[in-house]
Formats: sequence, C-alpha cells, structure tokens
Amino acid sequence: MIDRPSLSFFLIGEGYLLQEASPPDGFFECILTKDGELWSGRGDTPDRALEAAARTMCPSELAWRLLMGQLEGGFAPTEIHAPRGIGHIDLSQGDARSTAPMPPKRPVRELDGLDESTALAELSALRAELEEEAAEAALWAPTRQRLWMMRHIAMGRALGEAAPSSSFVKGDLQNLAGTIGKLARTWWPGSIQALQISAIPRDCGRDLGLRGDDVPQSWLEVVIAAERCFDALESREAETGLDQDGWSDAAALLYPHPDPKAAIREVQATLEAITAPLSEKFDPRVNRAEVYAPANDDALIRTAQVLRWLRATPEDTALWGALFGRIRQLQHKAPERLYTLLRDVSDPAYSPEQGWSSLLGIMTDGEKLEAQRQELVRACPATLSARPSAVQNWLMEALEAHEVISTVLIAKNLEIHRGLILGINPESYASGRRLRRRLTRVQTILRGEASVEQLEEPEPTPQVRVQTSFIDEQLEAVRKHTAGKRALLVSNRDDPDQEVAITETFGFADVEQVTFDRDGIGSTSNLIATGEFDFVLSVTGVQNYGTDHALATAAKVSGAVYSRVYRGRRFGCIRALHRDVVKAGVHS
Repeated sequence: MIDRPSLSFFLIGEGYLLQEASPPDGFFECILTKDGELWSGRGDTPDRALEAAARTMCPSELAWRLLMGQLEGGFAPTEIHAPRGIGHIDLSQGDARSTAPMPPKRPVRELDGLDESTALAELSALRAELEEEAAEAALWAPTRQRLWMMRHIAMGRALGEAAPSSSFVKGDLQNLAGTIGKLARTWWPGSIQALQISAIPRDCGRDLGLRGDDVPQSWLEVVIAAERCFDALESREAETGLDQDGWSDAAALLYPHPDPKAAIREVQATLEAITAPLSEKFDPRVNRAEVYAPANDDALIRTAQVLRWLRATPEDTALWGALFGRIRQLQHKAPERLYTLLRDVSDPAYSPEQGWSSLLGIMTDGEKLEAQRQELVRACPATLSARPSAVQNWLMEALEAHEVISTVLIAKNLEIHRGLILGINPESYASGRRLRRRLTRVQTILRGEASVEQLEEPEPTPQVRVQTSFIDEQLEAVRKHTAGKRALLVSNRDDPDQEVAITETFGFADVEQVTFDRDGIGSTSNLIATGEFDFVLSVTGVQNYGTDHALATAAKVSGAVYSRVYRGRRFGCIRALHRDVVKAGVHS
C-alpha cells in the first residue's frame, strides 16, 4: 500500500488538484486534475482510490518505480518535511534544506496558562472573528474552507486546554464548535477531523499531510500547521492562475449575470422545491427517488452552473455558500448519471471555455454592448467613394452612442475619411455640448495631436457597474458615515496601495496605517484611545485573538467604530462597514 499523505502532497506540490468523493455504490473515487489532464481511480478505501488514480497516471512499471523513488527521496523530491513540534509543510520546489521554515502569516502566540476571564475573552474574540470571516469564506473553494475551519476549532480547543476547568469555558467552546459544525453542514466542503468530539491532535495529521514524528502533538501545533498549509495553498493557487478564492473560472466571469438578484432567487426556489428549504435539515437519502428523479437532472445541472456564474456577484455570500453547499450535498449521494455531471461543475478546477453566460445561453449586458459595437463598426462606410452624407450620418450615430463606442475607435474607423471629418465645424454640426466635445476629440486624434491619455481611452463597458451593483448600493450607504472622517488601518504589514484604495473607496479625510508587529499592541491601543479616529479597521486573517481583543477594547473606550475586515480586501471592507455601521444603526 502506498504512503497516502506523502503521495497526496507530492502531487499537490506538482500542481495537481486532488478531489475525492464517496459515490452511493460504496466505492471511493479520486480525481487528479491539472491544466488539461484528468486522471481518476476507484477503490474500497480512499487510499486505494488515490493509488488507482496514480497508477492510471503512471501506467508503466518504469513510471511507477520512478514515482515511488520520488516519494522515497531518490530523485530530489518536492520537500514535504515538517520539523518536529511545528507542523511545517513546505510545498515549494527545489532543495528546501537551506531555507528556514517561514512563520504563518497569522501569528499564533504561545498559551502558557490562562485564567478564566482571559480564556472567555479569547474565545469570544475567536468566535466573533469566525462569524465575520465567514462572509468571505463562504465563497472559497472547499480545501480552503476545511483548513480555515480546522484552524479555528483547533485554536478553540487549545484555549480550552490552557484554561482552568470551567463550565463557562466549556460552554463557550461548545458554542464555537457548534458554529463551525453548522458552517460545515451548510457548505459541505468535506470532513474535518478536528470537529469530532473524540479527536486528538494526532488525528489531524492526515488532513494536514503529516505523518510519523511530524504529526501534531498539541492543538496549538494543529493551528500552526493549518495556517502554513493555508499559506502554501494560497501561494500555489496564485502561481497556477486561480483567483483569490481558489477557483479557476475567473475568466468565465468576465461578463456577470445581468440580473443577479433575480437569478439567485430563482436558484433558491428551484433547489428548495427539489430538496427542502435551506432553513430545514435536508438528507438526500430521504425521498431519494423524488429528489434524484431524472426529470430534475437538467434543472440541477443548470442551477449549479448559474451558481458558479453568480460567484461574480454574491450580494449575499452566506446565501451563495448555503446554495452551493446544497449542490455539493446532492452530488455526494447522487446516482451515477448525475454524480459525474455535478462533480464536474462543482469542481473549483473546472472552467467553461466559452464562459458561463454562453454556456447558459444568457446574453449579458456586456455581451449586448459588444454586439452593438460590432454592428455599429460594420455599418461604417468603408470606402472613399462613400457619400459624404452617409459618412456624416454614421459619425452622428457613433457620437450619440457614447455608451457603446469610444472616440478612439470612432477615429480609427473614420481614418479613411480623415479630410471630410477634419473639415466639419463642431459648433454647427452637433447640437449638444457632449457631442461637440466628442467630435473635437475625434478630430484631435485624426490630426495626430491626441495625448497619451486620450489614445488609451478604454472602450465603454458596463462590466464594473453590473458586477458591483450590490456593492455600490452598500458603499453609497456606508460613505454617508465615512466621508470626511479619520480612520486607523491596523494590519501586519505596510501597504501604501491598500491605504490609498481604502481612502478613496470610503472618502476618508485621512487613513493612518500601523502594523501591530512593528508598533506593538500597547502602542496601537494607546493610539486608538486618543480618540483621534472615527473608525478602526482591523485586518483579520493575519493576527491573533489577544491582539483583536485589545484593539476592540481600545476602540470601545474611545468611541470609534471597530470593524474587522478580512485581509483588507475592498469588497470585504465594504461588507464589514455596512454590517458594523449601516445595519448596526450607528449615527454619523
């Protein structure tokens, strides 16, 4: 039998995506994908399924021996070593022996011993961060979700072990586990060993790709290993072209759904009609014949495809996560004819070549605009013998179509009629200031006097407007509270670009950025306590819970709005401030 963790992480380190499933016939299935490759295998255990997939990939005896030699260290293998007591997983290529293990992006302090009040505060902050980060995590690929949930439950259990025996600590820890368990049942990302009541830290070694002496011996080691796995996963996904949530179909989201609000309502209605309301417990084995009736196949596949498309416009990320979790749950118990189709469309590595809109036969606003532009360009008189009146009529139509065609493209199409266009007097030709300005710009380009900025004028597109329509609504409401105010951005690193983006997005009069690693928690808390700031934006995902608690306490004392913004991403900041200011009813 192969060494499963070693083979798994070798393949992951080589850029392969590993997907596992347990079809209803009792056999386990393993699928390995990379770029255009797809290898699959089945077995009566996950280990045998992985081995079958790997043997399909390496069919000859020579290829198999080379693979086994790679795992045994005979051919300068990918480094998969975890120093004892740390749980480090290095997925980089090449000789890593000379490289010191890097700490995880989100530092974890040692827990020497906590009194009851401190433990309760830490657990409270941990749960608050979990619930707020869930808005982002709902959109992640399943592997990220599992590591994220493992990290949080392991941290909770570490806090519980470090605290004195207390019914209050035990109760808060149970509540944390219940919250994470509910997310797992909602998103269906796969099993998480650390959530099992009887689990011990060593049990998590397999989920983390650790074996032998490298398996974690404490819950804090599980936390650190999970963080490092997450960091390595993010780095590898970025290198292989996956987006910030771990999916490969960013290009297929180029033109978002023209009406995402109506679409997600329709998706929810369809899924709930076939299965059960999202608010109710659902088991696909109950009423299996009705749920998996062949007549439902097309509706379920289309629903999954639409959901993948709607990831570009997740007005309610929690709803999107719950709906896609229901798709994964259906796939898990689906009959063979439907299982493979649902597996493919729910696979983060899958991306339709023609885009989701074309696959679904729905023309988006962006595609409609592109079609209008192409039709207008085709109608342009293309010969010198064309009647001047026809050229002037086309020019007027193009100038009026300011949402369809740019002045640069107008000038490019009228280059053959350059003399005629330059002879037109804008004041007498066009009756509106806007049309006269556009005609003047066209003439400037045809004379070769256009600036670099004018020549780089982008084609009109509704993409940004459509894609962020729900965000625009939230941002408009938030800016009523943030415009002209002062904010403190607390992170683990200096990022001038992030500072500028947040200032411009929310209209802050000033944003001051501090790093808690450099300035220390105490100095940052003192800075907040001065009352100079109206808002404190704390970048989570990169700090421990003692830091979060200290900053939140200082903000409460000073009267500042304290908002946890996951990794400081623009959409996350807007959602967080909308939650903490608009929904909370904070008065500006």
